[in-house]
Amino acid sequence: MCRKKVYLGKLNVILVQILKQELPKHWPVFISNIVGASRTSESLCQNNTVILKLVSEEVFDFSSGHITQVQAKRLKDRQVSLFNMSLTPSAYFVLAVR
Repeated sequence: MCRKKVYLGKLNVILVQILKQELPKHWPVFISNIVGASRTSESLCQNNTVILKLVSEEVFDFSSGHITQVQAKRLKDRQVSLFNMSLTPSAYFVLAVR
């Protein structure tokens, strides 16, 4: 189980590296896609939350030079506009457990 988590974590990091090149120009609906997919299962929702956290860290701390300021601004604007939508699947699973 621990080994699977390590692999999943590495795959998440790889996905974020790809997203830095693709967002928002080539994959403008990524956040909508990931939020929609989060509604299918709790474990997927948890992992998608991790992915969104990793993307946020890249967007809001672009000082490392791996992402341009223009890309960061676009991603920030997109994330802020979809913030409430990204909370909806998490809330769905929290309420479903009760």
